[in-house]
Amino acid sequence: MGRPARIVSWVALGAVIAHEAVVAARSLSGTLHVRGLVAGVLISLAVVVTLRLLFRRECDLLRAEPALLAPLAALTAYEYGVLPLLAALVPGFGSVTSLSLGGMALGLSVHLLGTVAACLVYAAWMTHLVVRAVEGEPDRGPGLPGVVAALTAVGWCVPFLGMALVLAALPAVGMAVSIAVIALGSLVWNLGTAAWLVGAEAHDRDFGEAVLHGWRESWRGLRAFGLHVHAQLVLVGWFTFVVVRYSPAPGSTTSRTSWHVNATWTGAYPHRCDWYTDYMNALEHEQLGLVVVLLQLVLGVLAIAVRARVARHVLAGPSHPPAA
Repeated sequence: MGRPARIVSWVALGAVIAHEAVVAARSLSGTLHVRGLVAGVLISLAVVVTLRLLFRRECDLLRAEPALLAPLAALTAYEYGVLPLLAALVPGFGSVTSLSLGGMALGLSVHLLGTVAACLVYAAWMTHLVVRAVEGEPDRGPGLPGVVAALTAVGWCVPFLGMALVLAALPAVGMAVSIAVIALGSLVWNLGTAAWLVGAEAHDRDFGEAVLHGWRESWRGLRAFGLHVHAQLVLVGWFTFVVVRYSPAPGSTTSRTSWHVNATWTGAYPHRCDWYTDYMNALEHEQLGLVVVLLQLVLGVLAIAVRARVARHVLAGPSHPPAA
């Protein structure tokens, strides 16, 4: 990514943040909006503290290689600047087609497909930049971006399809068993595929080799980065538990307890925060765009740090000690 493209990315991101800040300033009139803003700040602080405690070397790498953050700026500007603009200008761009899969309701739209395509490109692009930065070889050419994108698609689809199958079996096994299966399956999948993308990029493996090698490398590196993947899972909202009490109208008070298990895959730079989503849903209130954007940025930095941690281990090889 050349310097002009990086400048455009940061300027576009600044415009998106400025727009969302203006919208937030106009709407911060109610208690629920303020509570949503506070929740976003607290989640962001938790991510920052985690980065300081567990990812010191990776933070040093990001300070030395600030260009690593430019694709994140570009993706955020695209998702919250370009796509909403297209939805406003192009008729039918945001129209949703409803589908049903194993008891799960799906909504497909051009807007969603554009987001998925951007995230696939971002995963391949960012993996190349992370591996190049960890190796210290700025002239390293891209590996097999098609393989990385394919692995990303599989990494997303398996938890989703697994959840659909579990929900289809819900009447037979019960809610408690279903939730436990989803939670355990998501954890095993995230730990077992943590090295998929960086392994494929670092060693130029084809799809079949990348799947098997990445699975072995992920379990071999559990002591080196297992805690870090766990921390990322918790922060993006693998399991959420929310208790809220609020007044929807003068003279009335509502209490609500909400908990969810989300089939999140951390292998491809997740940047959505299910904690914030579930909290605002429990309040039955719309999310603040400014908070969503800022959480995407801090969780995006965390995702890059996790992949850099994994890349250091994968590039060291089995004869080297785990990353400290």
